[in-house]
Amino acid sequence: MDTLALLAGALGVSTSDLFASEAPEPVLGPQDEANRRHLAELRRALMPPVGLAAPLAEPGEAAQPSAIR
Repeated sequence: MDTLALLAGALGVSTSDLFASEAPEPVLGPQDEANRRHLAELRRALMPPVGLAAPLAEPGEAAQPSAIR
C-alpha cells in the first residue's frame, strides 16, 4: 500500500482513486481501449493475484537435513 500511496501522491490523486474500476473522465474512441489496456497492465503489476502462483518446487520426499547443509 505504501507504493500505491506514493504513486497516488505523484499523480495528484487519492490512493482509493487507483482502485476505481472506470476511467475518471469518459474517453471516447480508440483512446478508451488503450487507456483500459494500460490501466489493466498497471493493476496487474501493482496488485498481482494472491495464491494463484505456480508451486516453486514439485512435491517430493523430504531430504535428510545433512543433505541440505
